[in-house]
Amino acid sequence: RVQAVVERRSTQPVLAHVLLHAHAGGLRITATDTEVAFIGELAANVSAGGELAVDAGNLFQVIRTLPEP
Repeated sequence: RVQAVVERRSTQPVLAHVLLHAHAGGLRITATDTEVAFIGELAANVSAGGELAVDAGNLFQVIRTLPEP
C-alpha cells in the first residue's frame, strides 16, 4: 500500500521517501505524495526510539528479498 502512495518523480525528493518512526509501541510507517497519505502501525520490539526517512524504492527492494513469515 505504501508504494502506491510514494511519489516517484517529484521536484520534492523527500516525497520519494518513507518515514519510519520507532517508538515504545512499535513502528509507524508514513508516506505521502501531498494528496494521499498512508500511515500504518506495526507491532515491533523497539530497544531505542527514533525516526528515519529512507528511499522507498530501496526499502521495497530489501523487503521483497525477505522470507515470508
